[in-house]
Order: sequence, then structure tokens, then C-alpha cells
Amino acid sequence: MPRTPARRTATASRRACGAAATVAAASPAPGGLVATMTALHRTAGGTAVAALVARSGASGASGASGASGASGATATATAGRRFAPFRRAATPQDVSVASLAPLDTLGFRGLTYPEGCTTGNDVRLEQLFRQTGGGSEPGYPKGFEEIRLIDQYLLHENRPQVATAMHAINGDFVAGANNTDQNIFMGTAKANKTHLNEVEAPLRQALQGRTASGRAARYEAALAAHPPVALAADPAILAWDTPGADIPGAVAVSGTARWDPAPLTRITHYVDTARLAAAPTEFPRIVDYSVVPEYKPDRLPAYIDRNIAEAEVKITEAEAELAGLTDPAERDELAEKIKNERWAVERLRLNGPRLFPTTFTAEATYYLASYAPDRRWLVGRDAGTFDAQE
Repeated sequence: MPRTPARRTATASRRACGAAATVAAASPAPGGLVATMTALHRTAGGTAVAALVARSGASGASGASGASGASGATATATAGRRFAPFRRAATPQDVSVASLAPLDTLGFRGLTYPEGCTTGNDVRLEQLFRQTGGGSEPGYPKGFEEIRLIDQYLLHENRPQVATAMHAINGDFVAGANNTDQNIFMGTAKANKTHLNEVEAPLRQALQGRTASGRAARYEAALAAHPPVALAADPAILAWDTPGADIPGAVAVSGTARWDPAPLTRITHYVDTARLAAAPTEFPRIVDYSVVPEYKPDRLPAYIDRNIAEAEVKITEAEAELAGLTDPAERDELAEKIKNERWAVERLRLNGPRLFPTTFTAEATYYLASYAPDRRWLVGRDAGTFDAQE
């Protein structure tokens, strides 16, 4: 690989104010999890499972939509709300945890280009690799670091982090994601922060609490072996008379429960289903999260195009200077710099469209325990498409 030139001249050029990132958020149905749970009227035994509308009061989606755009330009539609894990409208489904396995691992969707770029990664999580969040340093996608080492000017405009390496799946979510080049794609610092604030932060918050690896599988096994019964006095309370059972999310009762146990003889465990929407972190849950960047052939970010144009001006100026030099050592030194700069420009033009996606789409599917034996999970979804070059 050619050596880094010893001399750099960087002429900063300001970017025109661009439109805000476009977010195609999933439209929540009215009522959210509360309305969904009213559909779970009967267990396999015919007892009412949940009458949640009066008890919960929790709404479906949080936040409001808005629109913003660049001054003097037509506004691009944007959504002002973030991902809302477990707060979206959900559909009761009988989804086996085995179909979601393996949990807590990063799944690579593969590389399209020989020089390397992320085409999409996903992860299914019950818990975070690190609960604290933040502080993870990304590596570089294939084909990026060599350009950066040759000529940082070509990848930087007027501050160091205009071109930044972004995680598709953050290193705090799963072990092994941090420095894996298949899990990195390029974007602006603003796009990276949007990704953090709008997607990763809500997901991280939703995965904290009582979630622990293995709870979903234990919950599936418990519901299959020990179906709950709704109490006659309060159908929102699902109860068990199963001493010693392991039922994740259920409250174990020692002594006498405060409800009439009918039709059970006694209560050993119970779940207040009204709390599913109000306090989802208390119950088994899974997040299936994916990020898919979109690349366009021969398409580079505007600031990279400007940097290349200015680099070519520098090359032309250096070639004129080279023609007037008579000292062999000076000629060799400047010729080497010109060669390096040409190589870097050519390499960036070749690799750039494969390294800098135009947009990326983040999607998440949320699985929350319903405690209905025939449809054991409430399944909701979020999606957003963001501008990676804004």
C-alpha cells in the first residue's frame, strides 16, 4: 500500500443544509397492547383471559409525528417519535421460541461487494451484552481503513467525524459485534447520532430490567405444561395452582392470595395481565432487531465528491510544480506524493459507493409474553428509514 503523504492541505467546504432524515415509522393501531389483549378472550379451557381496557389505560404508541426540512427547501416528511419497544400495537401469536433461536447472537446477512460493505445484520436478544450502554468503538468496514490511512483529507470535510464508522448492531447489544467489519458501515456523525437516539437507545432501555437469557424458553415450557386459569372474580388475573412451578414473570404466592381463587382451589402463582402494557419489563420478552443499509452504484456523498474535486486540484497544482523542479531528490519526493494522491482518489471512487450507503433501514419486532396458552406472545413491530449521508 502506498505510504501516507507527509504534507496535507485541507480546504474545508461547508455543506448546504440538507433535509432531515426520512423515517418510515410503523403506524400503530389505536389502543396498542391494551386493545390487542382484549382479543384474547378465552383460554383453551374457555375461561376469560383478559379484560384490560378498563384496568390499564396504557396507550398504544408514544410520541407525536412532525415534519421539518431545510431552510428555503421543500420539507421532507419526518417522524418526531422514536422506536417504542413493546408500546406499539401488537398481535397475539403462537410463536415458538425455537423458531427465534439462536437468541443473543449476531447474524450476518453477508457481503455483496468484494471490497466489503455491510448489507444487513440482525440480532435476537433477551438481554444486553453490556447494561451500561455507550463507549463502544467501532472498527472499519473492509476497504475503508486503507483509504483513510492514505489521505484523511479525502474522507474528512471540516471536522474529524463527518465520515464516521457506524455499527449496524451496537457492540453493547451482543458480544462480538464491536470490531467486526461486516457489522460496520459508513455514515455521517449526524446519521450515527440519529441511529443512536431514535433506535438504539429505546431498544437498550427496553432490554434492561428483569430480562435474562433463557426466560423466554422457560416461559414457553411453563405455558405448555401449566396453562393458567382466569379468576372468576377478576378475569385479568391469570392464576396457577402448581406448587414449585417455574413460571417466568409470574408472582409466586406464599400463603393466601388476596383474590377468591375460584375456579382454582388455591393460588400458587399469578400474573396481572393489565400490567403487560404498563410494565413490559417485568415479563419475558424478545427483540428481533435488524439494520439494512442501501447502497447505490457510483453514488458518493456530496462532501466526498467535493473533497475529491479539491484533491484533483491539488494534484494538478503539484504536477505543475513537479515540471519546474530540477533537483532529483525533490522531484522523486513530490512524484511519490502525487502517485499516492492519485491512488487514493481512484481507490475512493472505486470503493466509496460500496462503503457509503445512501440510507439504512432499522426494523424491530417485539415479542412480549401474553400468558394465553394458545397464543403465547404479543408481537409488535417498528421500522424507520434514515438518511446515512445527511
